[in-house]
Amino acid sequence: MGLLEDLKELGVDVDGAVARFVGKKDLYIKFLVKFIQDTSFDGLRDSIEKQEYPQAFEYAHSLKGVCGNLNLSPLTEQVSELTEILRNKETLTEEDQKKLQDILPEMVRNYDQIIQILKENEQ
Repeated sequence: MGLLEDLKELGVDVDGAVARFVGKKDLYIKFLVKFIQDTSFDGLRDSIEKQEYPQAFEYAHSLKGVCGNLNLSPLTEQVSELTEILRNKETLTEEDQKKLQDILPEMVRNYDQIIQILKENEQ
């Protein structure tokens, strides 16, 4: 298949994204490839591991914007949930910790799949 078809299979709203890029598939692909270099995901993961939740929120918020602009759903939805869990938090409640642990594995899996597809199709 191809890059856009592979992303569609994952549930990425490619058609909506291309429309956002005024129908210019090449421009959309250019920004998708740049997503590989975005460090927000790694920063988010590291901040969560170190329990630095205000910084994790900043990374999550940044990643949410990038994913939203590229229509990288369902990753966008998971990052949005995570952003709300982390919003205005110095520490997390037990309930927030559980929500975080419920979201993270699937979010990491979706992120890794998207990155793998992008790297396989890098030009």
